[in-house]
Amino acid sequence: MSSSAHVSGAAAGDVETRPRSGRTLAFSALVLSLFFAMASNTMVLTGMPQLIGELGGTQVEYTWIVTTSLLLLTVTTPVWGRLADRVSRKRLVQVAILIYCVGTIAAGLSLAPWMIIGCRAIIGIGAGGIVTVVQLIVTDLTTPEERPRYFGYIGAVMAAAAVAAPALGGFIVDLGGWRWIFFSTIPLAAIALTLITLLVRLAPTPPRAASPFDFAGAVLALCTVLLAMIWITVIGPGAGWLSVGSLLTVLALVVLLVVGVGVERRAASPLVPPALLAPGPLLWILLASVAVGVATFAASVYLAMFFQDGLGLSAGASGLLIVPMSVATLIGSLVAGRTISRTGRDKPILLAGAVTVTVGFAPLALLPDLTDPLIASIAGLVIGAGVGMISQQLVATGQRFLRVVDLAVGSSLILFVRSLATVLALSAFGFVISTAVAGQDTPDAVRAGTQDIFQICAVLAVVGIGAVLALPGSRRAVTPTPLERTTHDNA
Repeated sequence: MSSSAHVSGAAAGDVETRPRSGRTLAFSALVLSLFFAMASNTMVLTGMPQLIGELGGTQVEYTWIVTTSLLLLTVTTPVWGRLADRVSRKRLVQVAILIYCVGTIAAGLSLAPWMIIGCRAIIGIGAGGIVTVVQLIVTDLTTPEERPRYFGYIGAVMAAAAVAAPALGGFIVDLGGWRWIFFSTIPLAAIALTLITLLVRLAPTPPRAASPFDFAGAVLALCTVLLAMIWITVIGPGAGWLSVGSLLTVLALVVLLVVGVGVERRAASPLVPPALLAPGPLLWILLASVAVGVATFAASVYLAMFFQDGLGLSAGASGLLIVPMSVATLIGSLVAGRTISRTGRDKPILLAGAVTVTVGFAPLALLPDLTDPLIASIAGLVIGAGVGMISQQLVATGQRFLRVVDLAVGSSLILFVRSLATVLALSAFGFVISTAVAGQDTPDAVRAGTQDIFQICAVLAVVGIGAVLALPGSRRAVTPTPLERTTHDNA
């Protein structure tokens, strides 16, 4: 790839030249929408016992209420990325917020678990648009030198959402019941929509040759991920992994993958361009994203299970022990972003983050009969610091290896792969825990199951180190100003 491809310039819809204070206000409006979109994924967890009890739901419905939003967020990410090449990104994020609001209001009014599952799908579609398009707009608003700092802020907002959402959800449930978990985000959405409408100003999207949207690719991606989820959560554990139904499901997955590859190769504007998956720097970015995505999910969810079900601690004590990990993620994200923006070198920070994640998982994965909550909490703190250093910076670094025309779809591909790995890990880790417990729901069995998960994550973290080591070294680029880039694009 030529050196010019390593420096991503202005994407379609570059920012107009205007005072820095205006850009800061616009950025604040964008991250507000990002905050409630991310918080909605975990805030619902604290209201699930009351919700399921009041509506008479089952354990299967419980799982699907939790996972449906994340599933739809995942599969719609590349769709939003492709739309961002065709439609005003400001309009897209406004539409995404409105979709989110429709799903959230309907979920709060639902009368049955299956209705909430459908509403969570709508919420996931809107959240997918918010998460994807907001990061693309931030890319438009910043130069490559500034971008790591701003993506560090985004990582800090996501960490803050992870810290605040469960506690906030519990407070809301105690005050008004589970329905207000959904209704409470509407005022934030209204404020964010108003501020984005007033403050975000992007230059007009330059005209491009029209090409048909890849609807076939979008449908195939949705069907493939959905079938994989059903196989991991329902068919495999229920009928047996080697049963006829399970084997037929695997065969159907293979067929869908083969057909999907063929469709994407022939599409005029593929949802996931096969060229982006060719061996090269971006492939290493995707591999590192998988390791970080799974580590982030496993550390936050299964440390809580380890403390409560494995050590017998209260929910409050468990929450306090996880707070250091979340705070470390926030600080690591801010420090990494500012350091990369100041030095222009991203690979050392990414490598330090990947190594830190691995070191954090070591005691959780290797210490036999770990029963000291303080050691586990410190391990979580170390993991959080590493995740903060590498998570969002992988998106900014991945943009170094993208052509301008591939900036939107390539960035969304990184987010898609990370979210997909998280969704599938949610299902697979649930099977690991149920296998370890195997009818004897004792603290020893839970500790054994969570350690199995931490061992898997430790191996993935080592793979992440290798992926970062394979990346080309970073170098500071001479970047034109927004006005110069716009003039060049219009020439």
